[in-house]
Amino acid sequence: MKFQLPVIYPLDYMMTIDYYLWLAVVVIGLICVMLFFFVKIVKCESDLQKPYLYGISFFLLLLTLQRVAYIISVKMSGADYNFWTNLGYICSLAGMTCFFLGIEKSIIRKTKYLLSLTSLIGVVIGLLSLVNILERDISMKITYIISTLATVIIIVLFGWMISKSAGSIRKKSFITFIGVVVLFAGIMMDSELVYGGLWPTMPLIIPPILNSIGLITITITNMR
Repeated sequence: MKFQLPVIYPLDYMMTIDYYLWLAVVVIGLICVMLFFFVKIVKCESDLQKPYLYGISFFLLLLTLQRVAYIISVKMSGADYNFWTNLGYICSLAGMTCFFLGIEKSIIRKTKYLLSLTSLIGVVIGLLSLVNILERDISMKITYIISTLATVIIIVLFGWMISKSAGSIRKKSFITFIGVVVLFAGIMMDSELVYGGLWPTMPLIIPPILNSIGLITITITNMR
């Protein structure tokens, strides 16, 4: 069954400059991912650092694919809104899983991949909803809780890395932390929760601009 964009969204959502800004976010995301894969990782000689870099690379790639899915859900004629938004949530959680996997393989090994498995549960639940094995409403509630928890954990992890590092590494961790916070702020502000009540009059250009700033900040910082 196909659904239209929920009525809580502004009538001009993705109808003006914000649509082109979101397209720019996709382009910026793909450029950032290519820089990680074909520049930073290729030049990296540390086997300990590579899992972390791969984790960030796939994290950014899947968040970019999440945005592609959201754009399709709104702009493609006849697109199944629920299917594509579900796919977007799956991409987001899969990206967080990759990030956790990179962190747990290179920096924090005491967690025994517990963080990765937790976000992976969200991916599985999303897939069950995608193939209509699990009701969408139930799936969305669970994945929203898991994704929110994962977001908080990622921010806390960067805070921990800042506290445990010094010098240039600490500076890089701090700037990356700022980039992650800005990126997630942009993602969370472009949501039914915000448009439906928290900030219904929010300018539509703010979320894509924050996404772009976050992506660029994370990439430039880790290219050094």
